[in-house]
Amino acid sequence: MLLAEIFADKPMLANRCGMHLPPGEPVRIGAEGLSALSVPANGPANWQQRDFFAWRMAAWQRDYDLVVLDLAPVLASPAPGEGMGSLSVAANAACTLMVVLAGKTKAEAVKKAQDRLGRAGANLLGIVLNDRENPSLKEELEREVSRIAGFLPGLARRLRSRVRRLPVLGVEI
Repeated sequence: MLLAEIFADKPMLANRCGMHLPPGEPVRIGAEGLSALSVPANGPANWQQRDFFAWRMAAWQRDYDLVVLDLAPVLASPAPGEGMGSLSVAANAACTLMVVLAGKTKAEAVKKAQDRLGRAGANLLGIVLNDRENPSLKEELEREVSRIAGFLPGLARRLRSRVRRLPVLGVEI
């Protein structure tokens, strides 16, 4: 499997992998057949050429069972034909999943991105809601219980104890 971060303004894949990723060169991570690659937004000029990118994509598809591309935001991408960007890459991928940040991305922006992907010819399979910046249900319940602790300390203690013991609230994905 190849995990590739393409045209990112703030590349983070190298930090998450804990190693240096030379621009455009796959680096094997561990022994399980996983490789990582990063092409920053200010990467080599040849990555901005459609034919070069198509050639690299074909090579990846030949060399790896699965190619996952993490692309820059669609709304910041040039339209197909106006330069390489997320829309051009998504249009040439087998399928696309759009990731939306919960509580931050407005519905109008999601709709606009969907429309742009559709006009570009991308095969949009679905939308993934990322809630990494939102508190868990357990954290939210504990916060609400703490609000009543000042004037109903006994009840707050019992509620806090029950919230902490509920197994379903300890599940993390």
